[in-house]
Amino acid sequence: MGGGAAAVTLSVAWYVAVMSRHFDIFAGMNDPQIFAGSIMMAGMVCFIVAYRDRRSVIPAFALMVLAGFFKHNLFATPATAIVWLLIHDRRTAMRAMAASTALIAVGFVASTIAFGPDFLYQLSSPREIRLFRIVQRIGHMQWIAPAGVIVIIWIVQARNSWQAQFCGLFCLCGLLSHLLQQTGEGVDTNSQFELVTAIAIGLGLALGGIGCRQATSRMVKTTILAVVILRLLLISRFEPYLVLTSQTYRDNAQRSLTIVAKETDAIRKNVGLAVCTIPTVCRQAGQPFVVDRFIMHQKIAVGLLSAAELDARIRQAGISIVPIDPDASTRLLSSEAKISHILDHRRGLLPPHPAPTLSDSGHSASWCGGWPAAASKSHCR
Repeated sequence: MGGGAAAVTLSVAWYVAVMSRHFDIFAGMNDPQIFAGSIMMAGMVCFIVAYRDRRSVIPAFALMVLAGFFKHNLFATPATAIVWLLIHDRRTAMRAMAASTALIAVGFVASTIAFGPDFLYQLSSPREIRLFRIVQRIGHMQWIAPAGVIVIIWIVQARNSWQAQFCGLFCLCGLLSHLLQQTGEGVDTNSQFELVTAIAIGLGLALGGIGCRQATSRMVKTTILAVVILRLLLISRFEPYLVLTSQTYRDNAQRSLTIVAKETDAIRKNVGLAVCTIPTVCRQAGQPFVVDRFIMHQKIAVGLLSAAELDARIRQAGISIVPIDPDASTRLLSSEAKISHILDHRRGLLPPHPAPTLSDSGHSASWCGGWPAAASKSHCR
């Protein structure tokens, strides 16, 4: 897009930094979102080059379709490409949409053959929708907001350039996709990932002053860098620093690992088919994935299943619900990540190992050892 080496460097550096700093929960997660996003962006690069060189854009859309079969919530990138074509070359847009629809159909048939009816069943699982979630979760955009403001200013100033128009469309599609997905219960911050990518591109182009009448001054470049770096530093999550500075934090990390090992060994030796209140413990103990707690919770929420029916199914399948020591999770470490908490430990104002309360990641239902309280409490053992 003509940004030059400095623009590319800033884009990549900011993307890696913001993903590592603010979206670190997805590090090591068994979720193909980032991998799918890389395929999707490869498709976007192919699209830009093909459109510029007046070649077929179908291979680019084929890559985007492929990405959608790794993770199905990536809407902003193909939407940007389609809308751009509809504005500038409607005939090519129609061909691209027809080819993409055909490829999606082939993918659905192939996936259904490979995975059976469960493929379609999983895609059609219920999800509670609440528009108010957009308001509740709007604060999660604070991490990328300063960079976003810089990009908006650049887009306005360089509005006559195709780079600014394309990046503005990408940012808009990324924002709308994020807000739409946030209405669904259980949707996490990964719905922002395409918006993060769009802002990263715009940030680099803004630094390079692409499309602006006057070259970007050194003062403006310094201000851009200062703003994005300051936002990365101003955060209340101090775990990376505590690893180096807090003996209490390191001791609790080791204590949690010991508890995980103990709980895992106990399940492996003494428990049959089970669901753990901390699922990774059951996973580490070699337990199969027998109950999707989130999908069951959503079925109850939308009225497709009652708590009594769920409890009966669990009993019939011979599944035990095993409460795990809450300190086997990282909640203890997270609660200790506040500086005031660490200081209180050093002053002797708090006990060394406060027991965190166990919740279901923000779900509204109460839980009996991690299971809906409406289910028979006698079954939680």
